[in-house]
Amino acid sequence: MWRRIAEQRIVEAMRRGEFDGLPGRGRPLVLAEESHIPPEWRMAVRLLKSAGLAPDWVMLWRELQEDRRAAHRQLRQAAALTGLRGEAWEQALAVFKRRISEINDRIEGFNLRVPSLSLQRARLDQQAEIRRALEDGAGALERDEGRA
Repeated sequence: MWRRIAEQRIVEAMRRGEFDGLPGRGRPLVLAEESHIPPEWRMAVRLLKSAGLAPDWVMLWRELQEDRRAAHRQLRQAAALTGLRGEAWEQALAVFKRRISEINDRIEGFNLRVPSLSLQRARLDQQAEIRRALEDGAGALERDEGRA
């Protein structure tokens, strides 16, 4: 109910032109760099960042992403060498699945460390990761990391 009232008042103010003279009109908002970090953690994150450090959960996420990229690279190399056939390919696939499973275990640990539920990450789907690794190399993974 309150949301509807607030929206109605905003629309009415827009009709009256009350927002027309605001600075930055027509340009995108510049949001705070730390808007995704809970307010009670922002000062600590700024201090760590200024010292060239990051919270342990940020470092863990970076490690998980690098491990994921490395697993993708290794699977692509195996695909190129084996032509996606034979025992060597099956072994490479098994190693990849095991690595993704290990990363998933670490994602669960990551999710326990982050200061906010909004920062938690979903587990990786093995079949989707295989497709991403083989699609177009690093490009698919880099695009996905923006979502992940």
